[in-house]
Amino acid sequence: IKNLNPLVTSGEIKEIYFTDLLVQ
Repeated sequence: IKNLNPLVTSGEIKEIYFTDLLVQ
């Protein structure tokens, strides 16, 4: 996860996190 905005919702954080795992 890069440049994660602390104001995003937990749902968005999860989506970004899982997407990042898929990219890796």
